[in-house]
Amino acid sequence: MSTVGFLINPLSGRIRNRMDTVRAAITTASPRREVTDLADIRSATRELIESGSDVLAIIGGDGTVQAVLTELMLSGQTWPEVAVIPGGTTNMTAIDLHGRLSVTQAISATLRQSARASGERARVQRPLVEVCLPQAQRQYGFCLSSGAVIAGMEHFQKNVRSRGLRDELSASISVMRGFIGLARGERAWTEIADTEYRLAPDAAWRKDQALLLATSLERLILGFRPWWGTQPLPLHVTAVRQAPVKLIRRAPAFVRGRASAGLSPENGYCSDNADWLEIRPGGAVGLDGEVFPVPAGESVTAMATEPLPFLYLGPGPG
Repeated sequence: MSTVGFLINPLSGRIRNRMDTVRAAITTASPRREVTDLADIRSATRELIESGSDVLAIIGGDGTVQAVLTELMLSGQTWPEVAVIPGGTTNMTAIDLHGRLSVTQAISATLRQSARASGERARVQRPLVEVCLPQAQRQYGFCLSSGAVIAGMEHFQKNVRSRGLRDELSASISVMRGFIGLARGERAWTEIADTEYRLAPDAAWRKDQALLLATSLERLILGFRPWWGTQPLPLHVTAVRQAPVKLIRRAPAFVRGRASAGLSPENGYCSDNADWLEIRPGGAVGLDGEVFPVPAGESVTAMATEPLPFLYLGPGPG
């Protein structure tokens, strides 16, 4: 039986007012650390691994998961068994890995899986997106974004989450507002949306992009899958040019990744699979909901890591 170390962010949206329930669900004497900022996350990750925990269970939102994964990758330590438990607002990573689970269901599944012999555990694999920021800073996560997505994050924080709406469905308010803002060319949604990108070092830059996504996940919030590239490569890369043609009319096909003549580069829509890309984001990039400023004129490179295993906590073989 493995030792499970629990890393818990009590400020995460789903568990903010349910910490007594979370603590009660962890019925074993497993080591646990409660973290509230990046420094806490980094030190707690190292402590749990160094203390002998060979299963690391992360209870928090996408940003907490991203910070832990970055610390694991930069530490050079052997990759432990990682369980991602949905404690945040949107939990995009956890839902993609396992489907929809409650926090207590996911904790129970983690303890159940860790009690099995290693060869009997169910796992799901995903590559990470390795992001090299200016000054050689590296971050690791699952969904890289720029352009209007950053404006959408700000809209969610200021106008949705601040009013107490903290679930995945509430994020659709900002998604829909973003589509409307881009379709109308509203300054609040287009002023920071001046992204350029390319999919090979010798390729031409694709300029004047309003929105860019690059992800190794197989679904985003609300089950959206806004990609239709056919290349057998691990990163889904989708971009929407400024002033795309008939964005509102094509939004249902876009978010479901239904390729059509209307979703064409000529109309402002591109989707490819890739294993590398370079971005000039015009101000900042987002990675799993965390925003990283990028100085003007600087670029960001991203590439896929090898697929990494995560404990599968969902129904079925798990």
